[in-house]
Amino acid sequence: MGSTSPHLSQLTRTIIVSPDELFEVTYSQKVFGPPMITAFYPSLAGFRTVQLNVGLMAWNLAQFEPIMRISIEKNNESITVTSTETSEVEFAGNIGFDVNFGSETKFGLKFGASPRHRRTVSTQIAHKLENKLLGDVVVDFGDKVVVSYQRRPATLFFPARDIWRIREYDNDMFAITVMPRRVQ
Repeated sequence: MGSTSPHLSQLTRTIIVSPDELFEVTYSQKVFGPPMITAFYPSLAGFRTVQLNVGLMAWNLAQFEPIMRISIEKNNESITVTSTETSEVEFAGNIGFDVNFGSETKFGLKFGASPRHRRTVSTQIAHKLENKLLGDVVVDFGDKVVVSYQRRPATLFFPARDIWRIREYDNDMFAITVMPRRVQ
């Protein structure tokens, strides 16, 4: 977000949410014959809404631009994975620099019976598991928060109620709503 104050160009908030708060999971039971073994298989039934009351910032148009980008990422623990590969290599042992020829030449027998040097070579490859960016949404200061309003009349079984449809910002991975706590 653009700001007149360079140290406020990015705000970071950490929110911890467990998987069971995000997903609705059902389990199906299967029994396998003798001996009777029961297994439970999970399946995704839907998504849950998490009510967060996270104060992002006091959006003062004199200090901030009228557009805010919100990025959501899955935070992974800082883990470094190291894989090691070991191999044994063989080098000809009868090659050396010959002063008479001014180059490397083969010493000793020339018909295949030559000494060899064996060496074990280990290679380590380390890579770090990083956070996964789930995507961005762009919130404009001028967007209406309430998109629609409808009053449901009372019925025999239900009292009258108000239905407010709030603007939702979404991408392929998530959907969020942003609304002011207080309007001046």
